[in-house]
Amino acid sequence: MQLVRGRPFDVSSNRYGWAAGHLHLMTPQLTDAAFELSTRLLLQCDFTGAVAIAERGLIVDPWCEPLHRNRLKALAALDLASAQSASRGLLIELERFSLEPEAETLALIGEIEGVGIQDVDIQSADLDSAGEVGPHQFHEAEAEALRVVS
Repeated sequence: MQLVRGRPFDVSSNRYGWAAGHLHLMTPQLTDAAFELSTRLLLQCDFTGAVAIAERGLIVDPWCEPLHRNRLKALAALDLASAQSASRGLLIELERFSLEPEAETLALIGEIEGVGIQDVDIQSADLDSAGEVGPHQFHEAEAEALRVVS
Protein backbone atom coordinates (compact mmCIF):
# COMPACT_ATOMS: atom_id res chain seq x y z
CA MET A 1 0.00 0.00 0.00
CA GLN A 2 3.02 2.29 0.33
CA LEU A 3 3.11 2.63 -3.43
CA VAL A 4 -0.48 3.87 -3.66
CA ARG A 5 -0.38 7.62 -4.17
CA GLY A 6 -3.67 8.16 -5.97
CA ARG A 7 -6.03 6.58 -8.42
CA PRO A 8 -4.27 4.13 -10.71
CA PHE A 9 -3.24 5.62 -14.04
CA ASP A 10 -4.68 9.07 -13.37
CA VAL A 11 -6.55 9.60 -16.62
CA SER A 12 -7.03 13.31 -15.94
CA SER A 13 -3.67 13.72 -17.62
CA ASN A 14 -3.47 12.50 -21.19
CA ARG A 15 -0.35 10.55 -20.33
CA TYR A 16 -2.30 7.47 -19.19
CA GLY A 17 -5.41 7.76 -21.36
CA TRP A 18 -4.69 4.33 -22.81
CA ALA A 19 -5.17 2.77 -19.37
CA ALA A 20 -8.71 4.02 -18.73
CA GLY A 21 -10.16 0.61 -19.53
CA HIS A 22 -8.04 -1.02 -16.84
CA LEU A 23 -9.30 1.20 -14.01
CA HIS A 24 -12.42 -0.92 -13.48
CA LEU A 25 -10.13 -3.89 -12.76
CA MET A 26 -7.48 -2.20 -10.65
CA THR A 27 -9.65 -0.03 -8.42
CA PRO A 28 -11.55 -2.89 -6.72
CA GLN A 29 -8.35 -4.87 -6.27
CA LEU A 30 -6.66 -1.97 -4.53
CA THR A 31 -9.66 -1.20 -2.31
CA ASP A 32 -10.07 -4.89 -1.42
CA ALA A 33 -6.39 -5.03 -0.42
CA ALA A 34 -6.73 -1.85 1.64
CA PHE A 35 -9.88 -3.17 3.27
CA GLU A 36 -8.33 -6.52 4.15
CA LEU A 37 -5.19 -4.93 5.57
CA SER A 38 -7.09 -2.30 7.56
CA THR A 39 -9.39 -5.03 8.92
CA ARG A 40 -6.42 -7.10 10.04
CA LEU A 41 -4.86 -4.04 11.68
CA LEU A 42 -8.14 -3.36 13.51
CA LEU A 43 -8.20 -6.93 14.76
CA GLN A 44 -4.61 -6.49 16.00
CA CYS A 45 -5.59 -3.22 17.72
CA ASP A 46 -3.25 -1.22 15.49
CA PHE A 47 -5.73 1.59 15.12
CA THR A 48 -3.27 4.16 13.79
CA GLY A 49 -2.18 1.74 11.07
CA ALA A 50 -5.81 0.90 10.25
CA VAL A 51 -6.64 4.59 9.79
CA ALA A 52 -3.60 5.11 7.55
CA ILE A 53 -4.38 2.11 5.33
CA ALA A 54 -8.10 2.92 5.07
CA GLU A 55 -7.25 6.49 4.09
CA ARG A 56 -4.77 5.23 1.49
CA GLY A 57 -7.51 3.04 0.00
CA LEU A 58 -9.94 5.96 0.01
CA ILE A 59 -7.52 7.87 -2.21
CA VAL A 60 -8.18 5.20 -4.84
CA ASP A 61 -11.96 5.08 -4.30
CA PRO A 62 -13.37 7.86 -2.10
CA TRP A 63 -16.80 6.20 -2.02
CA CYS A 64 -15.76 2.78 -0.70
CA GLU A 65 -17.97 2.60 2.39
CA PRO A 66 -16.32 -0.49 3.90
CA LEU A 67 -13.07 1.51 4.01
CA HIS A 68 -14.90 4.46 5.54
CA ARG A 69 -16.32 2.13 8.20
CA ASN A 70 -12.89 0.71 9.04
CA ARG A 71 -11.53 4.25 9.26
CA LEU A 72 -14.36 5.29 11.58
CA LYS A 73 -13.90 2.23 13.80
CA ALA A 74 -10.19 2.89 14.15
CA LEU A 75 -10.76 6.58 14.81
CA ALA A 76 -13.36 5.73 17.45
CA ALA A 77 -10.87 3.51 19.21
CA LEU A 78 -8.27 6.29 19.13
CA ASP A 79 -10.39 9.37 19.80
CA LEU A 80 -14.18 9.44 19.89
CA ALA A 81 -14.38 13.14 19.01
CA SER A 82 -12.35 12.54 15.84
CA ALA A 83 -14.63 9.66 14.88
CA GLN A 84 -17.72 11.78 15.47
CA SER A 85 -16.31 14.59 13.34
CA ALA A 86 -15.32 12.15 10.58
CA SER A 87 -18.74 10.48 10.61
CA ARG A 88 -20.49 13.84 10.26
CA GLY A 89 -18.12 14.77 7.43
CA LEU A 90 -18.88 11.51 5.64
CA LEU A 91 -22.63 12.09 5.90
CA ILE A 92 -22.23 15.64 4.57
CA GLU A 93 -20.20 14.40 1.59
CA LEU A 94 -22.66 11.61 0.81
CA GLU A 95 -25.56 14.07 0.97
CA ARG A 96 -23.67 16.58 -1.18
CA PHE A 97 -23.46 14.01 -3.96
CA SER A 98 -26.99 12.66 -3.33
CA LEU A 99 -25.67 9.25 -2.28
CA GLU A 100 -27.42 7.02 0.22
CA PRO A 101 -25.19 5.49 2.90
CA GLU A 102 -25.28 1.73 3.34
CA ALA A 103 -27.20 0.37 6.32
CA GLU A 104 -23.96 -0.79 7.96
CA THR A 105 -22.51 2.70 7.67
CA LEU A 106 -25.59 4.28 9.21
CA ALA A 107 -25.55 1.76 12.05
CA LEU A 108 -21.89 2.44 12.81
CA ILE A 109 -22.41 6.21 12.70
CA GLY A 110 -25.36 5.76 15.06
CA GLU A 111 -23.12 3.87 17.49
CA ILE A 112 -20.40 6.51 17.28
CA GLU A 113 -22.80 9.42 17.64
CA GLY A 114 -25.10 7.81 20.18
CA VAL A 115 -22.96 5.82 22.53
CA GLY A 116 -19.43 5.87 21.24
CA ILE A 117 -17.20 2.90 20.87
CA GLN A 118 -15.79 2.14 24.30
CA ASP A 119 -13.99 -1.07 23.51
CA VAL A 120 -13.27 -3.19 20.48
CA ASP A 121 -14.11 -6.90 20.59
CA ILE A 122 -11.50 -8.49 18.35
CA GLN A 123 -12.23 -12.09 19.27
CA SER A 124 -15.20 -12.71 16.97
CA ALA A 125 -13.74 -11.75 13.59
CA ASP A 126 -14.85 -14.01 10.76
CA LEU A 127 -12.29 -14.73 8.09
CA ASP A 128 -13.02 -16.89 5.08
CA SER A 129 -11.39 -20.28 4.62
CA ALA A 130 -8.26 -18.70 3.13
CA GLY A 131 -7.99 -16.32 6.07
CA GLU A 132 -8.93 -13.37 3.88
CA VAL A 133 -11.52 -10.68 4.31
CA GLY A 134 -12.78 -8.44 1.51
CA PRO A 135 -15.40 -5.68 1.56
CA HIS A 136 -17.99 -7.95 0.02
CA GLN A 137 -17.33 -10.81 2.45
CA PHE A 138 -17.04 -8.77 5.61
CA HIS A 139 -20.34 -6.88 5.82
CA GLU A 140 -22.02 -9.43 8.08
CA ALA A 141 -19.00 -10.03 10.30
CA GLU A 142 -17.96 -6.44 10.89
CA ALA A 143 -20.78 -5.58 13.28
CA GLU A 144 -19.87 -8.62 15.36
CA ALA A 145 -16.10 -8.17 15.20
CA LEU A 146 -16.14 -4.54 16.29
CA ARG A 147 -19.12 -3.71 18.45
CA VAL A 148 -19.97 -1.22 21.13
CA VAL A 149 -19.41 -2.48 24.63
CA SER A 150 -21.14 -0.31 27.19
